[in-house]
Amino acid sequence: MKIEQKSNQYDRLMTREEVAEYLHVSTKKVRRLEEEGMLPRVDLGRTAIRYRPDAVEELIEKMTRKQAKYRLY
Repeated sequence: MKIEQKSNQYDRLMTREEVAEYLHVSTKKVRRLEEEGMLPRVDLGRTAIRYRPDAVEELIEKMTRKQAKYRLY
């Protein structure tokens, strides 16, 4: 499959600042998440670091606490 043919909602990579804004956290927290292996990054160069939006969504799913299913009678 050619890159030009690939078209979906995740075409654009996100910067660290965009991820921080999206998650409502600091850029330091985003860096810590990648250092902990929870958020994979794409290295485009020495100073160009980007994140796939689907990886950010996966992080949100991992960190979402499932509600306990209790019945109140």
